[in-house]
Amino acid sequence: MDGVPKARIVHGGLSHGLPVVTTIGPATGPTCAKSDAFIAVPCDDPAKFTAKVIELLRDEPHRRSLGARARATYERAYDWPHVITRLEALLSTRTESSAA
Repeated sequence: MDGVPKARIVHGGLSHGLPVVTTIGPATGPTCAKSDAFIAVPCDDPAKFTAKVIELLRDEPHRRSLGARARATYERAYDWPHVITRLEALLSTRTESSAA
C-alpha cells in the first residue's frame, strides 16, 4: 500500500471482506506493513506477488480466512463510526488545549 490512492483501493477490498494481495514500499506506513488483514509483498518483487496470488487462488480456506480478517480489521479500524470517534477525540483534545 505504497501511498494514499493505493491505500484507498486496499481499504475497499477490506471493507468487502475480500482477500487482498498488495505491495508495500517506502511510502507504506508501519501499521500497514505488518497487518494480518492482507498479504503484502515488496513492491520490487513481482515474482513474489504472483506467487502469493496463485497461493490464494489455490487455497479456498485461506482466502476465506483472510477475507474474514480483512472485514474485521476494516470494521475495527477504518469504518466510519470508528473514524468519527477518533476524529471527535482528536478535535476535543485540540479544542481543550487551545482553550487553556
